[in-house]
Amino acid sequence: MTVRRRWALRALLAALLLASLAVAGAGRADEASPLRLCVEADNLPFGAANGPMPGLYVELGRQIAARLARPFEPVWTLGYFGKRTVRTTLLAGRCDGFIGLPDDPDFMGPRLIFSKPVLRLGYALVVPREKAGAGLADLRGRRVAVQFASPPQSLLVGQGDVQTVTVLSPEEGMRDLTDGKADAAFIWGPQAGWINKTALRDAYTVVPVEGEHMQWSAAIGFPRGQTVLRDQVDAVLVDLGGAIETLQAKYGFPGAAPLRLDAAATSSGGPAQPASASALSSSA
Repeated sequence: MTVRRRWALRALLAALLLASLAVAGAGRADEASPLRLCVEADNLPFGAANGPMPGLYVELGRQIAARLARPFEPVWTLGYFGKRTVRTTLLAGRCDGFIGLPDDPDFMGPRLIFSKPVLRLGYALVVPREKAGAGLADLRGRRVAVQFASPPQSLLVGQGDVQTVTVLSPEEGMRDLTDGKADAAFIWGPQAGWINKTALRDAYTVVPVEGEHMQWSAAIGFPRGQTVLRDQVDAVLVDLGGAIETLQAKYGFPGAAPLRLDAAATSSGGPAQPASASALSSSA
């Protein structure tokens, strides 16, 4: 083989190699990177790493990713709203967004930016369905399960005509209610609604209570440099309003119009009043 033919063969092989690399690179470019959202692994109705029900945040994440033409990848976490968890996951680059963070600019300051609100979350009043017309004024003389160190406990503990039954979790509050240890429960609404729907066959009415430190919006948090992704997700969320409502009903989130605390009644020492007499009865 002449020198000229050897060089020609080498040039041909090099061209073929470059062409194959270009094709492989184009194939990888066509494969969109997954949308990685941090979700707590064992916290239904929000998320679950195992079992038949993945949780509202997981199902919503899948729908958002599908609209962005990206695969969805949940990044399971163990903490709930904890700043340390956000630092070691989202801000450490383990996920692209953290779904379910409080939509509050004071939460971790300028390090985070937020999507449009996804859900309205908070505490709820749980009463037997036959007492669906009951309001906060009807708690006089009743035993009411409240979570330790929660806003409902702070509201009711100073009112001598309401007997508070302190519990450590919404699950314990619902058990005390079903076991007859409490007449009502004023506890974290999403878990109360989930338990009521899945375990208790909607035996109770679960109504959110609006007031200071009682309700707030949850959104998807992103590192402050991810404005492009945040804006893409915001555009998708505009079209997913109906899907989110469907998921809320599927997972038992309280859907009734919230009771509103009467600040004057509360500050005077009397039980807080509902916004109207029909506020609860319309939710039955």
